[in-house]
Amino acid sequence: LEAPQPVALPLPDGRGSDTGATASIGAELQPVPPSPAPKPELQNNLWAAAALVADAATANIVPPSPIGPGPLPLAALPEPEPEPVAEPEPERDVAPMPAFMTTLRNAPGATQWAFFGGTAAFLGVIWAVIWFAVGK
Repeated sequence: LEAPQPVALPLPDGRGSDTGATASIGAELQPVPPSPAPKPELQNNLWAAAALVADAATANIVPPSPIGPGPLPLAALPEPEPEPVAEPEPERDVAPMPAFMTTLRNAPGATQWAFFGGTAAFLGVIWAVIWFAVGK
């Protein structure tokens, strides 16, 4: 088969000739011949391969059982053992809680406050930049 030759089509505003374009399009198109039928030997081989695959796909299917399995017997549960009674813990001499973080043992250190302050300052600067960028 040969590639068709380029055809000059008419322009949309009426320039160019459209009489030769339609004639040349019809003259260049030829019907495509149908593809030849496959050889009988090849077709027989294909059908045999399809039958082989179908048999292999259905060979390992377990037939369904007519009735399901019977109910399982209930297991006998042992009697619950009584929980041992825990000995009471001795009372400790505990001081009352302070009013407000005055006697904490793990009070925040200077490093924790430095991180907190640095983070707060950074966010404050970001908020200020956004505030001025928006223009309010």
